[in-house]
Amino acid sequence: MIDDMIMKANVPLDSGCLPFLNGVMFVNLQEVIDHGMTYSTVELPIGEFEGPIYIRKPCTVVGNATTIWSRKGPALVIASNGVRIGNVRVEVIEADPNSADGVCLVSQYDDTEFRHIEILGQVKGVKGEEGAWKIPQVLSLGEFAAQEQTDYQMEIEIPAAAEIFSNIKGLTITPEKLTKGRNSVYLKLEPCRADTFIYGEIVIVGDFIRTIFLNGLAVQQTPHDGAVLLFTPESSTEQNALETKLLLSSSLHQPIVERHQEKQELLNDEKKEIHPKAVITPLPADAYSLRRGERIAVEQFFPDTIGFTLTYTERHEPLEIDPYVILLNKAQKAQSDNDLIFFGNQRSLCGGIIYQEESHKVIITPKAVNADIERIIVAYAIYGDDERKNFSMLQAIGLQLWDQTQEKVRFTIEDLHLERTIVAVEVYRYKGAWRINAVGSGYRDGLVRLCQSYGLEIAE
Repeated sequence: MIDDMIMKANVPLDSGCLPFLNGVMFVNLQEVIDHGMTYSTVELPIGEFEGPIYIRKPCTVVGNATTIWSRKGPALVIASNGVRIGNVRVEVIEADPNSADGVCLVSQYDDTEFRHIEILGQVKGVKGEEGAWKIPQVLSLGEFAAQEQTDYQMEIEIPAAAEIFSNIKGLTITPEKLTKGRNSVYLKLEPCRADTFIYGEIVIVGDFIRTIFLNGLAVQQTPHDGAVLLFTPESSTEQNALETKLLLSSSLHQPIVERHQEKQELLNDEKKEIHPKAVITPLPADAYSLRRGERIAVEQFFPDTIGFTLTYTERHEPLEIDPYVILLNKAQKAQSDNDLIFFGNQRSLCGGIIYQEESHKVIITPKAVNADIERIIVAYAIYGDDERKNFSMLQAIGLQLWDQTQEKVRFTIEDLHLERTIVAVEVYRYKGAWRINAVGSGYRDGLVRLCQSYGLEIAE
């Protein structure tokens, strides 16, 4: 039953990012959960939310690419019996995972049912999952020989049996089933051409999902003999924590290079023109002010096209912020790389979405969008890999929505902090007509997490 609800949760809620219910506009995730009736289903909004969050009544909680995080644990506490929860990521972002502060999830009752919960940190109160999972969070292959098979090994220690697999093409992992205790895991990477950047995930699945991020670069060099030992439980935790911090702060730009390099190679700093900062202008007297969670009919304001421009005032150093548009089908998934519109792919195949790089403007013509497209995500991401740069460095952030000649609607986006990517709005079909949903929620992980949630594979 909860699996069916998880499938349903892949469809973004029709009640907005922080939804209205019975005329009430919620300001945080705890209010959304507390407002739900006992034994009811609570559907969480898309985005990342700071904990701790408490579930205090029997209910079913279904996430929608939802992340609950804390700097030091716990981030999520199950404080009631009869709780079922699925499709949520729970993480501690600053504490040592093996310390008391590294506990990300606590369940005070043994009947809690979990489905598809991804965690970063320890758990308490879940039989078989308690204890230290001595696994890396990042595996860096560094530079390895191109055109040659490469073998690696890692030693891990886990408190319960689990399975391990990867989404990386050409990577074989043995054994696929892990036992309680210490395991020797062997990685075999098929030959690939020089300058191929490998980026992807190794996933360990028990009652929860734990992710290891892997990266490396194929170069012309002499292959090594034997398997390279990448990690042991005795490895330096400080070094692994540093690599994790560097990798998780990266945006989509690095791994996507491999996919679009043969087409246009526009993602390199020296090839990408840096635009001047956008400065917010006064709201026109006749423009409509859109609130977070509100939905409006497209035809009410835009008879033909909708233009989107993000404006803001910078607090400190200049930032380069790019728009990204993702086209989703009825299953709420992108069907191919062509469904991602950005500065490296500036026009959809149907011609209904265009990115004007000179003006940094996205133009959507709903009537021209293919019939199999149900939802259009308009997102913005900070360009580059500097983790210090995030949306907290901006103020007066506003999304301007234009018709052919003038601004008709403005969505003021507030309460952004460490996010490096935000979903500004969704344009979607509802009972045969197009509507706009004001989302204004984001991700610290950059575009990687957002794109993966919509089925875009970013690893080669």
